[in-house]
Amino acid sequence: MKWTALVLLLSIAPPVHAAPPRRTKTLKGHDNFVTSLDLHPEGRTLVAAAGDGTVRIWSIEAGRARKTIRLPEGEVARRVLFSPDGKSIAVA
Repeated sequence: MKWTALVLLLSIAPPVHAAPPRRTKTLKGHDNFVTSLDLHPEGRTLVAAAGDGTVRIWSIEAGRARKTIRLPEGEVARRVLFSPDGKSIAVA
């Protein structure tokens, strides 16, 4: 079975408004389920890890991966996290 993983970015209205979240962008690229996401402190970049053994750094505005990091064969990242200053990414 081949997986296709999508990362959906949703706009969430404040609780006062009863409007449901709306899709603002779909990021396509991972070939398996997404295990972890983190948003860069500046809010325009997203890092995502997936069951396909990759970590991707996404440009939210462009809607595409700026960089793909392939982990060693058989390895899957369970957690990704930007450092508070946004200069580093932790992968576990």
